[in-house]
Amino acid sequence: MKKNICPAIIPAPKKCRIQRDSVSVTLSMRIRKAAWQSARQVFSAYTERLFGLSVREGDGILLFCDEQLADNAYRLSIAEDVRLFAGGYAGAMYGLATLVQMLRQENGQLRVVRSEISDWPDTDYRGLMIDLARKWHPFETLLRYVDLCWFYKINKLQLHFTDNQSFTLPSRAFPRLMRENAYYTPEQISVLNAYAAARGVALVPELDLPGHSKVLTTEYPDLFGGAAPLRAGQADTAICLGRADVFDNAEKLLYEMLELFPQSDLVHVGGDEVDHSLWDGCPHCAAYRRANGLRDAAAMYNDFVRRITDTVLQAGRTPIVWEGFPKEGSEKISRDVIVMGWESYYHLAPDLVAEGFRVINCSFQPLYIVPDRSKMTWTYSDVLQWNLYRWQNFYELSPAHEHPIQMQPTDRIIGAQVCAWEGDYAQEMSCVRENLAALSERVWTVNRQRSVETFADSLAMLSDTIGRLT
Repeated sequence: MKKNICPAIIPAPKKCRIQRDSVSVTLSMRIRKAAWQSARQVFSAYTERLFGLSVREGDGILLFCDEQLADNAYRLSIAEDVRLFAGGYAGAMYGLATLVQMLRQENGQLRVVRSEISDWPDTDYRGLMIDLARKWHPFETLLRYVDLCWFYKINKLQLHFTDNQSFTLPSRAFPRLMRENAYYTPEQISVLNAYAAARGVALVPELDLPGHSKVLTTEYPDLFGGAAPLRAGQADTAICLGRADVFDNAEKLLYEMLELFPQSDLVHVGGDEVDHSLWDGCPHCAAYRRANGLRDAAAMYNDFVRRITDTVLQAGRTPIVWEGFPKEGSEKISRDVIVMGWESYYHLAPDLVAEGFRVINCSFQPLYIVPDRSKMTWTYSDVLQWNLYRWQNFYELSPAHEHPIQMQPTDRIIGAQVCAWEGDYAQEMSCVRENLAALSERVWTVNRQRSVETFADSLAMLSDTIGRLT
């Protein structure tokens, strides 16, 4: 038996011993833990799509709970039968994803190499974000993104539902936000919740406030719009924080989202790229600042981030925001808030970590995917040469442009995420398939990296499978 020779598995397992010969797999499964029975349906859904074969009950594949393993760890033993040991449901899903990647159909049989694999992730947050507000994504494509996350052992899927262009969540309180055939129904979201949960993928819904909110200020100007005159070329993209009841109305939108996603422990509330000059000269904002002892618009910005994240915390969830709120005055924001560091312009990751925040690496370069902008195009090779503690940006004004930020390892950086912006499913999926695979490779095992050539071989071997799943 050869040591540490891995078949085409992404991400590469930490411990892998394989033999050269393969065995036939009987597509039947027996699950030794009652609470995991949905694992058979999940596994069968993929074998049906890939091979036209369903999984019946039986002893071909045995799934055990091993309480000595961590919840997200698994051990896969393939000999005369297939035995999967997992510490928790997450580990079971990772083990089944590995098995799916290894299966090959030969002469009407499913075969897999004899193997002993032990594996677990190094990071808690391995994510993909999809922009659902700028380009409409049909509901069925959201299920395909869940499939891709499951396949690559990506455990978080952030859904950017709202932006200047559209508001794709349903709303009873503000029905004018819903545009015909351009929002997801409560029934669809319920299906999505169940589909993701069965696959061990946590959904992270996002309501982007107080900026990126032109749809709010346009459809409900008397509730969310500002009173200051706009400059030439300026758009009313930030809600007016000084209006009476504006925060109550923002909370209504937030509570509606929380109700739609009862299983989502992590909730994103935006917080980035706020043109707070919109609040200068606004009588409502001036009155609000005086009443609350806030020095300027930047202080109002931090005050809003504090209030909206406190609301999430009070609801028993953990809030996430984008890097964007000003450093000065941020001591009032709870350190239970998680920050996604992306542009390295507003508030640098080393400062956020030093201030006590947990940070998710969303480095613009190379983790952003923006299909129609050539300057923002990076490949899986670029992602493989990046690491969890590195930030870089093509933007000339960012401190991470000429001199990328390389931090020392710290447990305050809890993971990383690929972010796909401004494209529709057809435009972005080919790049997402590859770059997300590379992200998984880099953050599943932080201190290990296959060569670009070896990874490319694995990606090529799995490309047909990935194509049929997504």
